[in-house]
Amino acid sequence: MEKMEEDERKKEEELEKKHGKKYKKKKKKKKDDGPMETVILEQTIVKIGALLALGFGEAGSKIIAANMENSGDVDPMIPGVKCISIFGFCDIRNFTDSTEQLQEGVMLFVNEIGELVHSVCDHYSGAANKNVGDAFLLVWRFEEDEDFTVNEETEDLTIKDSRKVRQIADMTIVCFTKIITEIRRSKKLRKYRDYGPLLERMPNYEVKMGFGLHVGWAIEGAIGSFYKIDASYLSPNVELTIKLEGATKAFGVPILLSGELKAICSKEADSLMRHVDSVKLVSNGVICHIYTIDLDPNTIDTDFGQVSHTRKQAKLRRVKAKLNRQRYRDQCIDGTHSALDKFETDPDLRTVRKGITKEFYHTWKEAHNLYMKGDWLAAKPALEKVHKARGHMDQPAINLLEIMKGRTYCPPRGWTGTRECDEI
Repeated sequence: MEKMEEDERKKEEELEKKHGKKYKKKKKKKKDDGPMETVILEQTIVKIGALLALGFGEAGSKIIAANMENSGDVDPMIPGVKCISIFGFCDIRNFTDSTEQLQEGVMLFVNEIGELVHSVCDHYSGAANKNVGDAFLLVWRFEEDEDFTVNEETEDLTIKDSRKVRQIADMTIVCFTKIITEIRRSKKLRKYRDYGPLLERMPNYEVKMGFGLHVGWAIEGAIGSFYKIDASYLSPNVELTIKLEGATKAFGVPILLSGELKAICSKEADSLMRHVDSVKLVSNGVICHIYTIDLDPNTIDTDFGQVSHTRKQAKLRRVKAKLNRQRYRDQCIDGTHSALDKFETDPDLRTVRKGITKEFYHTWKEAHNLYMKGDWLAAKPALEKVHKARGHMDQPAINLLEIMKGRTYCPPRGWTGTRECDEI
């Protein structure tokens, strides 16, 4: 899947060399143009292969291989494979209202966002998996033996502590923050901020998304029947990722990530994350430590944006991007660079983090520790100080203040810093 477009481009170049001008000019077939039928057939096979890889995605490569081994018959009823992956879920905000106003134009709207999301994800070593209307599931898959081990007796999967694992985990954070800045800067998406029907329904409208990140095991395989199959992932960890994204609205932040993901990131990533809450999920009793990455997308200058490209130019850019992707990944893993260097070298990432200081995080940590310990009377003025430090706009502080106020600043009996939550 990763090399799909490179392979297609190489194959086209081979066909050009093999058949010369007959291929390039796509002449109409004459009686003496024998090679043309072969050219068209080869070209068609290349296109079908590309479409097949595009439709199944990275998760479908094993499914295709398994079916090819079985005498070529398509059989979706094959066992899945247990793996460990980082799952990222992102959702377009206010999508119902946008659909009602855009009508037929909503497909273009979604695909323009999807193109941006998928391209950034691909650059940071991820793979686009499912497109579900207004949402996208992205996956960073780890390899058995190299990145995780399997206990033969219990079948438990354990992720390794390695530079590769830490760098891939860091890339997911860079990926989602970069998507946020690219959405803000995008020339294609800028037009929706000036579209009258959207502004009438939602004043000051602009494209925004929510993001959830989590890591864990899942079953990778074919989902569906002989009528239609998708290659995807099933597990409670995928569901938790989706729930984390859904909770971004309640927490008032664009990104939420789990403690499990934080645990496999580099130590340098700690300075980017803020522990906003610890909750016990009502659905299954699992305790989830929730973190966010503070950003202010409104600080991005929108006077600049991407330049429009022809289809051929866009295709060449994608091929070059895939080559750059592998180079960037290799450099991060071998230690030449670090994924988090982007927060220092990328102007947009520096800009959206400009107002988030060490002093602010210190103030938050003091207030949050008081909340976790159960000293809610002392936590109240401390959290109000945090709220004021962000210009009376810190939603995580507001959330904790409202939780404490609901119990008249008296924690439940047996308080351990974890509250039951039905928001996730």
